[in-house]
Amino acid sequence: MNDPEGYHTELMSELRVREATLDSWLLAGAERFQSDPELSAALLAVAEAEDSRRPLLLLREILRSPGLLDRLEGVLRPARQRKTQTRNSVRIFEGVDFFLADLKHGRRVA
Repeated sequence: MNDPEGYHTELMSELRVREATLDSWLLAGAERFQSDPELSAALLAVAEAEDSRRPLLLLREILRSPGLLDRLEGVLRPARQRKTQTRNSVRIFEGVDFFLADLKHGRRVA
């Protein structure tokens, strides 16, 4: 049986080498960031994907789309988004407290 027209074994080998290199890099990153279990698991999941380029390229598009990351997080990880919103709310209230304390003590507020 002959290979289809335009088929090159060198091209396939080059793609496999790139994929293996990317997977190795992702696996090394997962090991390096073991102190951050969520990040380590995310890198490992990408490395284990059949085509690890695909989720990375999709991530690029998600980051390029204004607001999409936040919307996806709200759907896929609602508890995480609530925790982030709570932390941000606490920071805002702390800022207001400092502002009011400065006003109370007659300090000039910029």
